[in-house]
Amino acid sequence: MGSWVINHGITDIDYDAFQKVVDESEQKKTSVYEKKSYIATRQGDQKEITDKCAVWYKHSSYGYKIKNEKFRSFFLDSFFEKYKMKPYPVDIIVWRFEPGQFTPPHLDNMETFKEMYGINDNNITRIWISLSEPAFGHALMVGKDQVAYNLPRGTTLQIDFINELHSGVNGGITDRYLITITGVKIG
Repeated sequence: MGSWVINHGITDIDYDAFQKVVDESEQKKTSVYEKKSYIATRQGDQKEITDKCAVWYKHSSYGYKIKNEKFRSFFLDSFFEKYKMKPYPVDIIVWRFEPGQFTPPHLDNMETFKEMYGINDNNITRIWISLSEPAFGHALMVGKDQVAYNLPRGTTLQIDFINELHSGVNGGITDRYLITITGVKIG
């Protein structure tokens, strides 16, 4: 993998128990183009890309956002220490993408996290964890020439989501699940 990503290996949690909580949780179908905060905060090149993608990909750019207070119990304080992230506030989201769905090319501005917790600085970090077993067509593209593919369940990546253009895709035949953990950097 390229310099755009830090691969921290496999995070050790009980993934079967975690998936059970996911399966019992409410799943809200969402598209970035339905989020006013996503559209309103795009400027310059990002606005141009967003406007084009909103037309090109409006039927293939949705996922299911899954949140549950129980997710936090799977991540010990040592997890947050390892990634130099404060254990609170933290936002843990599971995303489910059906076959044929993806996230359009974008940069994260972390506006939702900032609004949710009243944070005004840019000292925010995000960890990405593959929840699905490796499957055909499940990929994460970052920058102009990097693709993370065939990642084992639990693979934990730290990417500069704020400055690197990225897109995730499910070009396969099974649902794709991933976890994002957003928090505040220590130091």
